[in-house]
Amino acid sequence: MWSWIISSITTFVIPPWIVTELGFCFLFYKVWLPRFQKIKIMPEYRDYVRDRQRLLMRILKRIETNCRQNKTAVIPTIKKYVREWFHPVSIATTTTTTAPQHNNEEFWPKKGDTDIFFAWAFYSRELDELEPWMNKDMKRMYETIESQYNLTFEDGNTPEYQPMRLSLDPLEPSYRPFIIYGFFILIKIMAGLLLRASGFYACKTSNGLNYFYRPPKRMPSSSSSSSCKSEINIDSRLPLIFLHGIAPGGLAFYLPMLFYLGSDGRPLFFFENPGISFLFYTHTPPNEQTTVSGIWEAVDHHLCSVQDVSVVGHSFGSCAVTWLIHSGPCARIRQIVLVEPVSICLSEPDVIQNFLYQRKALQKRRQNKIPIKIGVVSNEIFTEHYLRRHFAWYNSELWLEDLPEHAKVLVCLSEEDRIVPTQKVQQELMRKPEVEILIWEDAGHGHCVTQPRTWRQMQIVMKRQEQLIAQESTFTKLL
Repeated sequence: MWSWIISSITTFVIPPWIVTELGFCFLFYKVWLPRFQKIKIMPEYRDYVRDRQRLLMRILKRIETNCRQNKTAVIPTIKKYVREWFHPVSIATTTTTTAPQHNNEEFWPKKGDTDIFFAWAFYSRELDELEPWMNKDMKRMYETIESQYNLTFEDGNTPEYQPMRLSLDPLEPSYRPFIIYGFFILIKIMAGLLLRASGFYACKTSNGLNYFYRPPKRMPSSSSSSSCKSEINIDSRLPLIFLHGIAPGGLAFYLPMLFYLGSDGRPLFFFENPGISFLFYTHTPPNEQTTVSGIWEAVDHHLCSVQDVSVVGHSFGSCAVTWLIHSGPCARIRQIVLVEPVSICLSEPDVIQNFLYQRKALQKRRQNKIPIKIGVVSNEIFTEHYLRRHFAWYNSELWLEDLPEHAKVLVCLSEEDRIVPTQKVQQELMRKPEVEILIWEDAGHGHCVTQPRTWRQMQIVMKRQEQLIAQESTFTKLL
């Protein structure tokens, strides 16, 4: 019996699997990777037009403000900030391969190094592709840095160090076997079936954005008085829009948390981003414009008479929340929940280094005896393609002064997050006391997805905020 089973597997399973894996390997290295390496034209800088110096000063003034709060020196902190955008590289010669001659604490980039970095950071281009107005704008940056902070850059280059340039650096994906993708595709299919069984409809907007929608439910009541109370609750419950982070299977692993947050029967919108879901996706992934217009189209289609909504974004989903905040109908957003957001302090080097430059960060952290664990999504080819070729970081950073005044805001952070710089984000939030903060101790990135305790904490704060929003709306109507 066992010999027959083994013989059948050897004959009918292993050969097709080997052929499939070889075909997938060919697609990975000979089709997708060369195609994904091609440089894309990045979107325009939404908030800065041709005054990119304003973005630089926004970053430097934030550093300066935090230094005053911490009573630390400004200039050394700015120098440290600039240094962390550069990583050491080995220099190969005809005979040997040499490492940098100085450590990172002593390194200060020369003007040639900074020119290359600024050309990417503020113009999304190679240095030799800058237009005349860009060169003029960059010259103003140097003049401002020298006059306000007395920082200068020596002429020349330092080949031992290179800047991190998200959209211009080559992809460095790790190969994953086909069976891993097959597993997560199966997980996604099962999640879709579960959502349909739970009363959700699978929908698609006119621009191709996929989402699941569940209409509002009437909560059960035991008496007429409780029925009246239920009707009031239905009116006060904000429709919830959820935007997921980088996760295998997309929404799949979020469902227990989302079902809990939506257990009161409120309308639910769960939007999908296939570019960060560990799926085969070779088409152009949804950008800011596609995401924003698609979300508002879906809300208007299903809830034409409802004006206020609650928006929840986890990890990378917080960038999509930032896009919504800068959209025309942002006045409809009355509640913002950011869970382990990467969008706050995105111009700091931490998130990019910890995730997309994870291998270099891993080496550095091992030297400092700091553990780092990102998991299976790190350096995955489709995720890297999305982040390196279709993601405009400068349009995705959430500056606290841009938060709408009419919205209640909750930010949830994990104390031991190895992707989000929790301490920097927390320090930034201290300047905005009206923002409520939840900090989960001894928790890493993604901790909230599997911990019912965190769901309860989030729900308590969210419902309290909704009550305040309902009271404010009632008061406004009375006026």
